[in-house]
Amino acid sequence: MTVQIHILPPRYRGPERIGHGGMGDIYSATDSVLGRVVAVKVLADRYAQDESVRERFTREALAAARLSGEPNTVTIFDVGEHNGRPYIVMEYLAGGSLDDILRAEGARPPEQVLTWLEEAARALDVAHREGVVHRDVKPANLLLDAEGHVHVADFGIASAAGMHSLTMTGAVLGTAGYLSPEQARGERAGPASDRYALAIVAWELLTGRRPFESESATAEAAAHVNAPIPSVCEQSRLPCELDPVFTKALAKDPAERYGTAWSSSLHYEERSPMRQGRRAHSRSSFPHRRRRRRRGRCTATEASATHRSARAARGRSSPRSSCWEPSAVRSSLTP
Repeated sequence: MTVQIHILPPRYRGPERIGHGGMGDIYSATDSVLGRVVAVKVLADRYAQDESVRERFTREALAAARLSGEPNTVTIFDVGEHNGRPYIVMEYLAGGSLDDILRAEGARPPEQVLTWLEEAARALDVAHREGVVHRDVKPANLLLDAEGHVHVADFGIASAAGMHSLTMTGAVLGTAGYLSPEQARGERAGPASDRYALAIVAWELLTGRRPFESESATAEAAAHVNAPIPSVCEQSRLPCELDPVFTKALAKDPAERYGTAWSSSLHYEERSPMRQGRRAHSRSSFPHRRRRRRRGRCTATEASATHRSARAARGRSSPRSSCWEPSAVRSSLTP
């Protein structure tokens, strides 16, 4: 739907509304200076007059911009204000979201889910190292590019460590279906809260429904706090070996969950009977994309060292290393 041009600065031409979030609308438009299609998030007019909300929206942009350029994270190009309304310009991803896929197709094959989880986990772990907590991890915020790779988007209610928090203790933000127990109790979210939400996403992608799904958002939020973790194999055809993985990933106590999102994704893979076919699936489903070597990727020598460390650490959280090499760790978990 084409909208009035004054919504965005003149540089961004032909805006069309493509989405609506909790704090504003999202438009696609053409950047006339750089000649590329971008996505622009604009703070809703009803919030633009509220100084605290404007500050929160600006904080979102600052938190997200700190992560630009990191793997599997939506890149922020510009932050500004036009006609009294703040906006954020980010990369446009044409593949839709995992929420779109769930609505259209339901549960997905385990090997495909594992690839998506690894990509989302990578982005969240980088964000946590930078002091950024997403607070609203859900399928709608996991976007797909043209090649089918996941990018984590919308740090719209993110809490950046070291920055003044506008989401005070007692104010619950986030979607009820993916709220961690501590968030549902009105406590401050931390990295473990994001990892809990990603585990809920994993359950939903694998089974087609959330573990505590309810018609009432209040009842579902309460179930995160009080209800026992159900058995994933009793609700699907998945192997019961995944039950202890979800028991840990969805632990009520944040301290009992996996220490990184990446380590939890490894345990999903280790317990999945489909892991042997993942590499072939990834090649056939998503064309290979060359990437520049990023900070934290391994050389061949480093990968070999990581492989040995991972094999020694089997059964525990993934090893901490100065490099990160999925293929080396993956191969160490394959019998």
